[in-house]
Amino acid sequence: MTFASDAFAGPLGTELNAYSASWVKQSGYTENGIIGGDGQWATTGATVAYACYRHTATPGGADYDVEADIVKRSVGSASPILGVTGRAAAGNQTFYWLIYTHGAGNLRLFRMVGGTQTQIGSSHSFTLTNDVPARIRLRMNGSAISGWLNGAVVIGPITDTNITAAGHAGLIMLSARDIGVQDSGYIDNWSAALLASPSELSGNATLSPITASGGFLSLASSLTGNATLAAIIASGSLGVAPGVVLVPELRNWGGSLQAGVTIPVVTVCRLDTGAQVLTLT
Repeated sequence: MTFASDAFAGPLGTELNAYSASWVKQSGYTENGIIGGDGQWATTGATVAYACYRHTATPGGADYDVEADIVKRSVGSASPILGVTGRAAAGNQTFYWLIYTHGAGNLRLFRMVGGTQTQIGSSHSFTLTNDVPARIRLRMNGSAISGWLNGAVVIGPITDTNITAAGHAGLIMLSARDIGVQDSGYIDNWSAALLASPSELSGNATLSPITASGGFLSLASSLTGNATLAAIIASGSLGVAPGVVLVPELRNWGGSLQAGVTIPVVTVCRLDTGAQVLTLT
């Protein structure tokens, strides 16, 4: 379930807190984040320091995703650093963060505890193509912390127990705006969504007709038990974007999805549209 989102459709040049009271600077950070470009994304006011904000929405638990589109623009020569944060404490510099650094050409996963940062995940080599968005996601599921790129896990999950409180979701940026060159990099379509709780999924069920191509595109409900797939039209296999199968046994399963087929292994299908989860036993 999505508990916070923002497309940053505000007046050009407006500082994020002035644009929306839902954004507040993370403790220990003073640099401004601003509405950039055509008033449709978030960028930084300068290149001298990190701009780090948390969203005031309170998650219903500590297990959630924070994701956003990140873009390097074709203008300017800056090396934008763009990322998302989670479990951010209101009163100090404590949070997890997934960050893209253009100069290094990689994604990295960090924890920040009381102002001390530690890289907890190996780097994933990746370089943005000018003006082509990439979707990054920080997932916090208990002590399993992972980084995602365009719907696939690329870092982790890493076991880390240093930050357990739900805190807040947020964003972090540096060098996304050069002096004299506006919007050399930006964050857009930011959102945060709770992961489904297994305790909330129960019973037996039959799915109503679903039409899919390359994986599940829609979802009737969230369920567990003995589920029979009825009148499903599909091409491709489970695990092909936009759906991601989290259980290894069926990560690349290519079985038939015809009416009356029962899948005999627990499967969790994660949809890019939010924290909607389909569980079949």
